[in-house]
Amino acid sequence: MNGLSPKLAQEKILRKLEYMGQYGQIKKIIVNPRRGNEEIGVYVSYEYPVEASLAILSVDAYFDDDNHIRAFYGSTKYCNSFLRKLDCFKKDCPYLHDWDEKFEFHKDKKFFIDYREIAISIISEQIKLNQYLKIIL
Repeated sequence: MNGLSPKLAQEKILRKLEYMGQYGQIKKIIVNPRRGNEEIGVYVSYEYPVEASLAILSVDAYFDDDNHIRAFYGSTKYCNSFLRKLDCFKKDCPYLHDWDEKFEFHKDKKFFIDYREIAISIISEQIKLNQYLKIIL
């Protein structure tokens, strides 16, 4: 997220149920401090993609002390161990360990990501899965 006021951009505050904690189980929060006129950057990692999607849909375009908050999915990158063809021993490594075509972009393709569309798609899939599980269980 970008655009949070300094009073909110604190891990202890963001974990609370009134803030980012209401959307799901938070695995990690990283707050990049402001440098000069740069906005404060905050990275919130959730346990499940549907939780991140709910947070993005809820928080994006919100205003905090006249600051326009922008929420979006973080960049995905491959694990350095994976790229060196080594085993990764980090328990909660947040990076990719398999090649995935959906994360590859090429110069000849138009690069535009509609975060809201992705979030709605993830939430819709979760709803379908929940309905299916109710039927079979």
